[in-house]
Amino acid sequence: MHNNIELLSPVGSWEALVAAVQNGADAVYLGGKQYNARQYADNFDIQQLKKAVDYCHLRGVSVYLTLNTLLNDREIEGLYKYIADIYNMGMDAVIVQDVGVAKLIHALAPELELHASTQMTVYNLEGVETLKKLGFSRVVLARELSLDQIEYICRNTELEIEVFVHGALCMCYSGQCLMSSIIGGRSGNRGCCAQPCRLSYELIDFSGGSRVYKGSKGKYLLSPKDLSLIDYLPQLGKAGVKSLKIEGRMKRPEYVAVVTKIFRKYLDNNIKIDKTDYKKLLQMFNRGGFTQGYIKSEVGPDMMSLERPNNWGVYIGKVLSYKKSGRTATVKLSERLNVGDGIEVWTSEGESYGTIINRILINNKEVPSAFENDIVNIDMKGEISAGDKIYKTSDIQLNNEVRPSFQPDASIRKVPVYANCTIKLGKPMRIRLWDEQGNFVEHAGSVIAEKAINKPLDKEKVQEQLMKMGGTPYYLAGAELDIEKGLSLPISEINGVRRSAVEKLNEKRLSIYKRPHLKIDKVKKANERLFLRNEKAGLKKRVCISVQVNEYKQAVKLLECEFDRLYIPAGLLKDNRQNEDIDELIRLYKQKGIQVVCVLPRIILKPQEKVYKDITEKLDSIGVHTILTGNIGLISGFQDKYDLIGDYSLNVFNSMASEFYKELGIKSITLSPELNFKQIRDLYKMQEMQYEIIAYGRLPLMITENCAIKNASYAAGVKHVCRCDGISFGLRDRKGAVFPILKDKLSCRNEILNSQIIFLADNINDIIITGVDYIRLMYTVESPDRCKEITELYHCALNYGQDKAIKKYESLVNEIEREGYTRGHYYRGV
Repeated sequence: MHNNIELLSPVGSWEALVAAVQNGADAVYLGGKQYNARQYADNFDIQQLKKAVDYCHLRGVSVYLTLNTLLNDREIEGLYKYIADIYNMGMDAVIVQDVGVAKLIHALAPELELHASTQMTVYNLEGVETLKKLGFSRVVLARELSLDQIEYICRNTELEIEVFVHGALCMCYSGQCLMSSIIGGRSGNRGCCAQPCRLSYELIDFSGGSRVYKGSKGKYLLSPKDLSLIDYLPQLGKAGVKSLKIEGRMKRPEYVAVVTKIFRKYLDNNIKIDKTDYKKLLQMFNRGGFTQGYIKSEVGPDMMSLERPNNWGVYIGKVLSYKKSGRTATVKLSERLNVGDGIEVWTSEGESYGTIINRILINNKEVPSAFENDIVNIDMKGEISAGDKIYKTSDIQLNNEVRPSFQPDASIRKVPVYANCTIKLGKPMRIRLWDEQGNFVEHAGSVIAEKAINKPLDKEKVQEQLMKMGGTPYYLAGAELDIEKGLSLPISEINGVRRSAVEKLNEKRLSIYKRPHLKIDKVKKANERLFLRNEKAGLKKRVCISVQVNEYKQAVKLLECEFDRLYIPAGLLKDNRQNEDIDELIRLYKQKGIQVVCVLPRIILKPQEKVYKDITEKLDSIGVHTILTGNIGLISGFQDKYDLIGDYSLNVFNSMASEFYKELGIKSITLSPELNFKQIRDLYKMQEMQYEIIAYGRLPLMITENCAIKNASYAAGVKHVCRCDGISFGLRDRKGAVFPILKDKLSCRNEILNSQIIFLADNINDIIITGVDYIRLMYTVESPDRCKEITELYHCALNYGQDKAIKKYESLVNEIEREGYTRGHYYRGV
C-alpha cells in the first residue's frame, strides 16, 4: 500500500545498521566520527562508512550521512576532504543543519543530495522553497506541525518531505534549544546535548508572593513522551510525505530491529495495528506510553511524561507482599514474565529498584516463565512494600526473537537474482547472473569439462550448487541450465565460478553509485576569501548599540537614552489600546535618528499567519521599514518590501552562512551566541553586511509549542493558572535557579529564558576587537528604570572606556554581580 514511502531507520553502530537493513529499512541515517548531532553514539570512521555504504547498496538500501551540526570557520576549512571522501564512496545524501555547510557541499559536489535537518526549524512552505534555491532535495520538517500543515507543504512543493514518526520528542523546537549549551556547556547544536529537559522543575508564580506549584502528579515539566505515529501511516501517505523517520541513533540494535520491523509490516499491509505489536513498541522504549505529538494540533499534559523522564517499560503487576529477610517479593502478574527479563519496582515513596530476573517461583517451584494472573515469588532488593507497581523494562524473549537479525551472518533480506549456466564438452563452465534492476554479469571458469568416467553431472546437482548463496546478499530466484549429458566437472570448480560471478555482480551493483572524482582545489579557491582571517579585527571602530524591548513601558523609558537601533515586538504593534501611543513613540524615536525595527516571532505557524500579515502591512504607515527575522521561512515574504535583519536563531556560525543570508537580502546578521570571541574574530566580515552580537540579557533557551505553565498546573493538581500578562511565571530547577517564562499572547507558545543575564559591559574592549558592528541589549524581565541604567552603562563603556564606565556605575555593577551573571560562550574555549 505504501511502497512509495521510504522507511528511514537510525544507525549508531554496526549492529544497528545490520538490524535496520535486515528488518526492512529502505534507507538508514548514520553519523561519522565528527560533524554530527549524536557525538555520543558509536558512529563510523571513513573506512567503516565505506563498508556500511557498500553493505547497504548491495541490498538496495540508501545511506544518508548526518552532518547536522554548526561548524565554525576553522572546522569548515577541514571539511573539503571529508566531503570528497563521502562523495567518492557513493553516499546517497547528507543531512545538514548549517546553511554554510550546505552552501559548501553544493558548490563542491552538486550531485550529492542535501537533506535539511529538522535542526533547521523549517515549518512552512516558504522555508522549504528557500532551501530549494540552495540545492536541497529534501526537508525534514519541524515536529510541531499538524497533519494539515504537513499536507499543505507536501502538496505545494516539488521537494521531498520527511517527518519523524517514532522516537524521542524534544520539548523545544529542534535547532532552537540553547538550554544544554548555555547552562551546561554541552551544545545540542553541536551534537552534545545533556538533556536538561529531562530534569525536574517546579513552577513559580511571580505574582502574589512567588507561589510555588509543586508537582504532586509529576515534576518533569519539560519531558515529553516519545512519539509514535504507527496509527497514522495511511494519512501520512495520503498527505504526500516521502520519508518516515524513526528516531534513535543512541538506541540499542534490538530497538532498531523491533521498531523497523513493525513499521515495515504496517507500511506493506493495509491492516489494523495489532495490540501485540503496539506492546512490543512500548516494551522497547517508552516514557509513560506514546504521544501522537502535534499531528492533531493538540497539546497539553497528555503529551508529557511528568512522573519519570526515562524508560518506563510495560506495567506487569503489583507487589502483594515483601519479605525483607529473604528479599523476595510476591507479585500478581498482569503480563508474562521470563527469567532474564529486566524489571523495575516503583515504590510509593517515589524510589525505584531494578533487577534482572534470575528465578521465578510458583508454589515454591522454579519455572522459566509465568503468565497473566499467576502469583509468583521473585528475588528483589530495596525498600519495597505491598501495592508497589512493577514494570518490565526489558523482555529477553523479544530481544532473543530479533537478535539473529543483526548478527554478522544475518541474511533475512535477500535480493533475487537469476542465472544461466552452460557446461559443454571441452569448454569451461560459464555463468551469467542478473538482477531485477538490469545489472548483468558473466564469468567463465578455468577448468575444461570432460567426459565422465564414473558419475556424470546432472542438472539437479548443478542447480544445488548454484543455490548456495549463503553469506551473500542474494538468493537464486530462477535458473536456466544448458548442460551436456555425460560430462564431469569438479564441484569445487562449480562453486568457484559461482562465487566469482557473484563478486562481479557485487561490483556491478556498486558501480552505479560511483561518481567522477571531485576537483576540490577549484571549489576551495573560489571560497578562499571566506576563510581569510579578519583583517579588521583589532582595529578601533565605532560599535553601535541596539536595544530590544519586551514591554511598551521599557520602550518609553529608553527614549531618555542614546543608542542606535530599537527592536520592538510585532505583538506590541498589534495592541489596539496602545496604537496611538506606539505611533507617537516611533515618531519620537525616528526624530532622534534611532532606527526602529519590528521583531517577528521566530515561529509563525499557519493559524497565526494572518495576524502577523496584518501587522506587517501597516508598518509603512507608522514609519517602520525594517524587520528582524529569526527563521529561514520568514525571509522570502518580506525581502522585496523591507530591509531585513537576521536574528541569532538563524544560527549563523561561519562566514559561508553569513554569505548565504546576504544573498537572500539580509543586511545585518546577529551571530550565534554559541560562538566565542576568537571564532567571531575569525569570521570574514563582508562590507555589505553588519554583524551583531548579544552583549546583555537573558537568552531564550527554549521555545516550546507545549505550554509548560499549563503542564505544571496539571502536575500540581490545581486549577489552570496560566496567564498572558507579561512574565508572570518561571521554572525552578533542582539547584534553585529560576528560568522566567515569556509567553506569546497569540499562540500560548513559551520562551524559557536563562536564569542569569549575559553581562559584558566590563569586557567592551574584547568586543571591539572582534570587528562586530552592533551589540544588542535584550530586555525582558527588567524594569524600565533598569533598562535605562544598563543602556547608559554600555553607552558609557563604548564611548568613554570600560574602566571609566564600571567606576561610574559601580553600584549597578555590584548589584548585577550579587544577582549573578554569565559571560555566555564568549570566553569558552578561548
